[in-house]
This record gives sequence, structure tokens and C-alpha cells, in this order.
Amino acid sequence: DILLLHSSDAQGICYIETANIDGETNLKQRQVAPGAVETSGTPDSGLFDPMDFTGDLLCEQPHNIIYDFNGYVLQQSGQRVGVNRNNLLLRGCALRNTSSVTGIVVYAGHETKALLNNSGPRSKRSKLERDINAEILSQVVLLIALCLIGGIGSGVWTEMNVDRNVVFFPFTSGSTKPALEGFIRFWTFIILYQVIIPISLYVSMEIVKFIQVFFINWDIDMYYAPTDKPFRCRALNINEDLGQIHYVFTDKTGTLTENQMVFRCCSIGGKSYAHSLEAEFAKYRYGSVAVPVQDSVPDLPAPVEETDFPEPPEQPLQLDSTLQSNLGDPDLNKAYLHDFFVVMAICNTVVVGSHGARGQEREMEGAWDRPIVYEAESPDEAALVEAARSYGYTLVSRSPGECSILTPDGSHAHYQVLHVLEFDPVRKCMSIIVREEEDSRIILYSKGADSAIYHNLAHHSGLLPNEYHLSHVEGTPTRAELSEQHLNMYARLGLRTLCLARRVLSAEEYSVWLEQRQQAEVALEGREPLLFDSACKIEKNLELLGATGIEDRLQDGVPEAIESLRAAGIKIWVLTGDKQETAINIGYSSRLIDQEMDVIVVNAESTEECEEILQSRKQELDSQEAESNGGSSTGSTESVLMAKISPLLRPLLGIQKCDRAVYHKVPKALVIDGYTLEFALSQQLKPLFLDIARRCRSVICCRAAPLQKAAVVELVKVNLRQMTLAIGDGANDVSMIQKADVGVGIAGREGMQAVMASDFAMARFRFLEKLLLVHGHWCYSRLARMMLYF
Repeated sequence: DILLLHSSDAQGICYIETANIDGETNLKQRQVAPGAVETSGTPDSGLFDPMDFTGDLLCEQPHNIIYDFNGYVLQQSGQRVGVNRNNLLLRGCALRNTSSVTGIVVYAGHETKALLNNSGPRSKRSKLERDINAEILSQVVLLIALCLIGGIGSGVWTEMNVDRNVVFFPFTSGSTKPALEGFIRFWTFIILYQVIIPISLYVSMEIVKFIQVFFINWDIDMYYAPTDKPFRCRALNINEDLGQIHYVFTDKTGTLTENQMVFRCCSIGGKSYAHSLEAEFAKYRYGSVAVPVQDSVPDLPAPVEETDFPEPPEQPLQLDSTLQSNLGDPDLNKAYLHDFFVVMAICNTVVVGSHGARGQEREMEGAWDRPIVYEAESPDEAALVEAARSYGYTLVSRSPGECSILTPDGSHAHYQVLHVLEFDPVRKCMSIIVREEEDSRIILYSKGADSAIYHNLAHHSGLLPNEYHLSHVEGTPTRAELSEQHLNMYARLGLRTLCLARRVLSAEEYSVWLEQRQQAEVALEGREPLLFDSACKIEKNLELLGATGIEDRLQDGVPEAIESLRAAGIKIWVLTGDKQETAINIGYSSRLIDQEMDVIVVNAESTEECEEILQSRKQELDSQEAESNGGSSTGSTESVLMAKISPLLRPLLGIQKCDRAVYHKVPKALVIDGYTLEFALSQQLKPLFLDIARRCRSVICCRAAPLQKAAVVELVKVNLRQMTLAIGDGANDVSMIQKADVGVGIAGREGMQAVMASDFAMARFRFLEKLLLVHGHWCYSRLARMMLYF
């Protein structure tokens, strides 16, 4: 692992591919830490002398966290220059689009992150194997007991019959002592009785499992031709566990859905631009009551079986005529519109694949018309950048220090990039701090989840903007309120929602924050908490610009697979980071939730409120179960007796119908958001939450952080002692995949980290149906039956 000191690129950047490390094929950008070294010659000359580096590099001890590196370069002048993972090239990565780089070795040999992550073979053991080990141990105890009894008995008999005992052992005088006789007979019995222990069972099991792995890998029904990805068994010794799964924990984005993000609509300054969804908004209903676009939306969404979006994501975005006219209206103040699309274009980590960095020699005339290829780490970023380009805001160049966009009027807007505050699953947002070249204003642009952005809004930002010629009067909805209505509507149509905001910083505010940020960047211990605190302090008093709605289609075969798994008695929990309304809508469309279910929604703002809600829900469930078990005061004795009669016998006895509310419990579905889940997972409320969740056929946890996903899996696995399976496709799913008894990785569009941490890898969620119900059943049944022969 080397620290980058020089690159052949004039801007000090290089591009790498980390497919050998994390399986991701998209290009990643690394850069020389500003101020870490002084080069001889001009920046354009490309000359670099390693002797120019005279500082001391201080960094943390080697560890296996690939995406974490903290250190600083101590210059001879005493200045500290912070370095992080964006300045480090890991062993195993490949250099792309860069002629050469020079660096200093930080970690070598077995201290490199690649080798530290090479943990060797997996140590998982199946439940059947653990049971066999326990049985073998009991047989060993039985064998020793029998041999001890035989040895002791032989010694006693020898002592009682000394004259009759003839020993046929060499080096003996023809008689022996009782103790020696007992010792010899003990080992004799060990040899005679060792057949009690089925040693060959282990060998036979390994051979059978090995053959079963080939059967699973060769299943053509689990081969996905569009991406040429077959099914892969990465763990060879837990095949039979697939047939004993009781709980399935799944991610939503990329696992249940395609993870092909397509920009569909947006809300800017409190005004919704429907794009191609005008008909969907007009037909939008809650129950049988039509809800206009600008009206408030109820808290619980109606089940939407299928959303009829325009079909091909590959087609160009269908632009909204109203938004186009607003952008082209010279009399309209387009400040909010401009900033909205600027956030979409530059607040990301997209790598521009066509043009070089600003400042390179090139012919400007006609150069901007060449095709631009974007390399994005996430489909969300790619969808937003492509949507901004469709409206004329084209990201044409990006470097660590600046970026440029082409605006609809043909002019070029240049921004000096001061800081990039990367996305954090706890903050749930990403920000970029830039200085405008035109008027030198310092602006923070931010995008993230609605819960994060709304929490950090300034009080005055809820007012409607003047460019829409609306004045805020008492009783008029604010911009934030209108945007929230649009967010709810987008979410209930199954769209992923994102809020965009900005904050204009004064020079004094920025200088004070910059001093704290620089101290955090050079800290060796506790750097991450310090960086988190500094990001939270600057991401305050935001001004809401608008929101976006991005479509992510449900994968083919997901509803049928979930229905089959539920029919087999498997409970499915969805652990997602999406908005609650979006997750519920996907729950209905995927048949995780149906019309007959009673949906329990738990949202709380404090531990006390969460406990109160859970207690009330538990009491409701207890009373309903008491009624269904025959303790209802409203049901007659006759109806209760009929409820206990087997459904197969009712036609024979002339009973045509029985009150379902009496004899059959109404299935439940639990929906809880991440903020409330944090309270529910506390030591005080864990048993109560688990007691309610285990009674529900489906559970949806929204806005859940990666560690919360792992905590939910561990809660069920440890307390209910049931076999669990976790399935996901992204790095945020690795924690829960590793916590579950069986981990399944989806080889999708979010890299290969989930696959590399899993026991089984496949391309589509629908393959899980055959994996569990066919191969899992066969593997478990065959191995269990084979055990009976030993």
C-alpha cells in the first residue's frame, strides 16, 4: 500500500480500478494530498524527484478496514498535512487512464490491507454438523464408559482367579498383576468397540456435500443470462442449512429491485414537476378517494399493486414542458432552479470520462459537444447527473480542486471545490463546499434523505420563493410543507426520494469551521468522530431547494418468490434505508404485505413514547389472540366450537362457513422507522419489540443503518434460536450478511462486497425460492436420511 506523492496528471489525480479488492469495476479517483510534497519544475512538466519528499509520515497501525486510513505528513517547517484513504493506493488495485504514479510505501507484506482481509477458509458449521458433533461426543463418552467397565471387570476377575489366568504376552512370566491386566484389557476393548463411533460418517458427509455443491452450481434455472452470472456456492459445508431457514432478512434496493435508477419527477421550491407521471398523479388514490397533487396525504399509503411507469430506462428522459419553459423564461428569477440543478450536477463523486481537467490544452470550440461518459459509484448519482444534463446543466470536468458545468445558455460555470463531505450512513447526506468563480461566494450544497435534510433546515427556509410570485401569508403552506407533500406522493408511487438544499457561508463562518476541520483531518486517534462532528456543524441552517423522485423497478419474479416463501412458513423481514412510504409501497407490490393484513406502524420520538406504543400494540395482540383462542366475550360458545373443527371436516358435517375473525388470526405486518428502531433495540425494549415482531408475518424496518440491520438479525438469531438468512447486494448489507447463519450476496450494481462476504452468490432474488425450497430441502433431507445408516 503506497501513499500517492505524484501523478502524471497535471492536477495530481489518478484513476484506479479496485475489482481485485472489492469486486467493483467502476473507476475511482485518488489524488496527491495538497502540500504533502513540493515538485521540482513546473506542474505541467511532469518532473518529480522523490528526494523532494522530506517530510515524516505518521499513520495508524495496520488494520483490515479497506476504506479507512488516517495519518499526516509532518513537514520540516512543522506544518501537518492530513492524509486519508483518498491519497492511498492499495495493493491489488489497477491503474487506469493514468500514465504513471509515484508514492511512498506505507504498509508492505502481510501488513497490507489486502492480506489482512485474507482470513483464510470459512469456519461456519451447519446446524446438522453441530448436532452430529454432539452425538459423536456422547458416543465417545459411552465408548470410554464401556471400556472402563470392561477393564475394571477384567482386573477384578484376574485378582479373583490368579491360578486360572494365563497371559500370552511376550516379556511376561506367565502371570500378571490385576492392574496391568485391567489396563491392557481397557485398550483391547477400545479396539473392539471403536466401531461405535461412525468415523466414516464425516467422510461420507463431506463427499455428499461436495457433490451437492455441483448440483446447485449447475442448476440452469439459477443462471442469469443478461449478465452471464451463474449461481455460486462460496461455502461448501452449510448446504443443509438452506432447508432449515425460518427467517429471511433482505435489503430492498438492488435486492428486491433492479437498482437501475431513472429520474422521474422533481419538486423545486414547492412546485411539483410531474414529467411523464401526470396521469399517475391524476389517478393517485388513497382507498377510493382521489388526492390532488397539492393536497395533504394521509399517513398510511394505499396498496399499489403495480405502478405503470414508462417502460425503458434506456430511453432519454421525457422532459417536463413547464420546467423547460421556466428555465427559458427571461423574466423569471431562476435562482432556485439554477441551484437545484447545480446540486444535481456537482454534489457527487462522479468521474467525467471524456474531458480532462480544466486547464489542460484543448480546443474549446466544439469540444463540449463530444460525448461525455460518467463513471459513478452509485446508480443514484448517475441518474441525477444525467437528468441535470438533460436540462442543460452538463458536468464537463472535475478535478480535486475544481469542477465546471455547461449551463443552458451556453456559458460555463466554474466552481472551486473547497471540501467534499462524503456520504455517511449516520448523517444520511452528502455535501460539497464550493466557491463560485463569478462572485466568490462560498456555498454549501447538500443532498440526502428527507429526515436528515429537514432536521437541519433553517426556520426561514420554509417560506415560498419570490420567483414563483407567491407571497407567504398566514395559513399558506410553506415550501417545506409543500415539498413534504410531494415527497410523500413520490414515495407512495414507489419512487426513491432525495432532498436537495444549500447554505451560503460567510467568510468568517467558513474560516472558523475550516480551522476545526483541519485539526480533525490531522488527528491520528478519533479522527472519524471529529470529522463527523465537523460535518454536522456545517450542515446546519440549510435552505431547502427541492426534492427528486427516482424510479427503481421491482425485479421480475420477486412477488411470486416472496409468496412461495411465505407459504412455506418462512418469515421475511425487509431492512432498508429508504423512506417509510416507499418501503410500504414496495411491500404491497412485492406481496410482502397484502390486503388482509393489519399493518402496525410504529413511529416514536423518544424511548418513553416508543415503549408506550409497543405496550399498547402488545396488549392489542394479546387481546386478539385471546379472542381467536376462544376467550372472546363477543363470540358464542357454538362459534368457538365450530372454529376448532378441522376445515377438512366442515363440509362433511354440513358446516359451510365459519367466522374467520373467530377461528383464524388476522395476519399482522410491522413497519418501524430507523429512528424508532434505535429505541426499540435498547436493552430495555428489546424483549418487547421482539415479542411483537415474532407475531407478525412480515416486518419492514425503514431508514435502517447498516449496524441496525446487523443488530436486528442478531436479535432474532440469539433470542429465538431460529435459523436466519440475510440477503443483500451492497456494502451496507455486509454486516447483516455476516451476522446471519446463512449469507447470500446479490451480484448487482453496487459492487461485489456483499458477494465476497456471503456464503452463496446469485444474480436475482427470485432464485432464492428454488435455493431454499428445492435445493435446501433436498440437501437437508438427503443428509439427514444418510445419517440413519451409521
